[in-house]
Amino acid sequence: MPRMSRVLVLLLVTMLAGGCRAGRGDLNGSPFAPTGLVSLPGAFEPGETIQTWADALRPLEGVYVRDDGGFRYVLVAMGERPTGGYRVDLNDAMEAEDYVLLEVVYRAPGPGDMVTQALTYPYLLLRVKTEKDIRVNRLNERGEPSGLPLHEDGSAVEAGPIVIESPVPFEGIGTTVRLRGRVKTDLPVYACLEDGHYQLLEATRLDLSAAGDGWWRFDQEFTLRGASSPSGMLEIWFGDGPGRATALVPLCLMEWSYANK
Repeated sequence: MPRMSRVLVLLLVTMLAGGCRAGRGDLNGSPFAPTGLVSLPGAFEPGETIQTWADALRPLEGVYVRDDGGFRYVLVAMGERPTGGYRVDLNDAMEAEDYVLLEVVYRAPGPGDMVTQALTYPYLLLRVKTEKDIRVNRLNERGEPSGLPLHEDGSAVEAGPIVIESPVPFEGIGTTVRLRGRVKTDLPVYACLEDGHYQLLEATRLDLSAAGDGWWRFDQEFTLRGASSPSGMLEIWFGDGPGRATALVPLCLMEWSYANK
């Protein structure tokens, strides 16, 4: 294992929990505040593109990484919580030879805490000045690390005989989405897209054209019905039973409203 050293690059950190932007004093005793290794500016602005990306993903628990403007943006999303008072804290950061390791802790409200009685989506947004891989560990109550699913933008989904080139995972889409890729089968191929409340937004049989070596290409556009959540899942599949092949692409739905539920 590579020898760890403290992070020498500057991390620009902002914490947003329950819809509120955190200032310098909001990490509640984080060891980073006095060290100078991490800057916690109260006026940190991620920009419209990154903020829209973060807002769309925060209902989905996990770690998301996106490159923009020479930085690596790391979003640690806690997912949906039943009340206010939840937050994600940065506990530590270390740099190895080929990656940066971030340790985070989930915090929950205490038994007697006064909290907002509404659903919240706490998250932590980090801006890391590095080109190295990002790894994130979540520490449990005993201080033991447990992994969180990490997703990086921009990669095609390859699931054996199904390759989805567009849309890519966690891409933001509006009321239309272009499906592009290839499959290796002689069976009919289908696609559907659901929102986070399992409402069907569109379903169709894909039109295929021969691509050689047993592969068939698809390239067509979906028009979506009204979404009721900011998250969605595209599924492309063929076959039934044990022989069924499927590929999944999680997406950010930019045009949605609870009124559509």
